[in-house]
Amino acid sequence: MKKVEMKLYGPIEAEGNNAAVFVAALQKAQSGNPEVIDLHVHCPGGDVFEGNIIYNAIKGSPVPVDVYIDGIAASMASVIMLAARKVYMAENAFIMIHAPHTFSCGNAEDLEKSAKLLRDIEGLFTEAFAKRTGKTEEQVKEWLKGDNWFNAQEALAEKLIDGITGKSDIRLNDTENNIKKTTADSLLKRFEAITNINNKPLNNQQMDKQSIIDRFQLSGVTAESSDEDVQAALEAKIKAGETKAEEMRKQQIKAVIDRAVSEKKINEKQRATYEAIGEKNGVEVLEQVIADIRVSPAPITSMIGGKPSGATQDRSGWGWDKWQQEDPRGLEALQKNDPEAFKALYEAAYGN
Repeated sequence: MKKVEMKLYGPIEAEGNNAAVFVAALQKAQSGNPEVIDLHVHCPGGDVFEGNIIYNAIKGSPVPVDVYIDGIAASMASVIMLAARKVYMAENAFIMIHAPHTFSCGNAEDLEKSAKLLRDIEGLFTEAFAKRTGKTEEQVKEWLKGDNWFNAQEALAEKLIDGITGKSDIRLNDTENNIKKTTADSLLKRFEAITNINNKPLNNQQMDKQSIIDRFQLSGVTAESSDEDVQAALEAKIKAGETKAEEMRKQQIKAVIDRAVSEKKINEKQRATYEAIGEKNGVEVLEQVIADIRVSPAPITSMIGGKPSGATQDRSGWGWDKWQQEDPRGLEALQKNDPEAFKALYEAAYGN
C-alpha cells in the first residue's frame, strides 16, 4: 500500500504551525496519489479557527487520512483527529478534551457575541465527538467540563480511537496520575523527544534559507550558513521587531493618556491607572475607555459671553427674549450643552 506521512507537531498558531501551511502540505501529499495519508500528531491544541480549517481539510481530503497520536492530542488537536478515517494511539500517549476557550474584552454586547460564538463552537465539538464515539450529546458534554485526560486504554474503551499501536519513542519521566494534572503545553515540553519540534515544517521540507533571508531581510547570514545560524538570525530579527513594537505600544499609550489629560478627562494622579489599562488590554481598549469619559461642562449660570466667569447671576427666570438681549452667546452655549433646556425656551417663545 502506497502511503505518505505527515506530521502535526507543536501548537496550532496563526503564525508558523497554521492552517495555510498544513493545507499546502496536505495538497502536496495528495498530489502523489497515495492510497492513504498517515498523519502523526503530537499537539497541545491552539487556535480554534486555524484548527477548524485543518479539520475541514482532512475531512474533505480525497485521499483517506489516518491519524496516529505519537504523544498528545489535546484541546483543538483532539477535535482535529475526529476528521480522520481512523485514529490510532501509541500505548504511552494521551488525549485531552475540554470546551473551547477564548480571551475577550469589550462591552456587554461584545462579550455576549463572544459567548454565543463559544457556544456555537462547543456545539460543533459535541456533535463531532458524539458521531465518532456513539455517545449521546449529554454524555459528551461531560467531557467538555474541565480538562479530561484519556490514556490509550481509556480512549479505546470510549471509542475515541480505533486501535493502540506500540509504545512511542517519546517518553515521560512521571506517573500517569501526575501527567493528567498538568497542562497540555507543559506536557508537550516534558516529552524527552521534543527538540526544536515546533520549528519543523509540517511538510518536512528542508529549510529554504535564501527565501527566509530575503523575506525577513536577515543580515550576517547567507544561503551557505547553517540552519542553526539562519534560525538564530531569524529569532534575533523577530525579537528586535517585538522590542520595537513594544516601544511603539508604550508611546501610543502615553500619547492617548497625554491627550486625555490635556482634554481634562483625567488628571495626572490617574495616569498610572490608565497606563495599567493600556498595558493589560491594549491601546484600542484604552482609547475606548477614555472616549467614554464625559467632561462636565461649566454651569450655564456662570457663563457670560460664552466664557466662564465668577458671576452667579440667576438665569432660571429668563425667557427667550431675555437671553437674546442679555447673553446671546450664552444661549448658543445652552443649545450645545443643554439642548433640552434650549428647546423648552424656544417652544415657550414660538410654540411647537
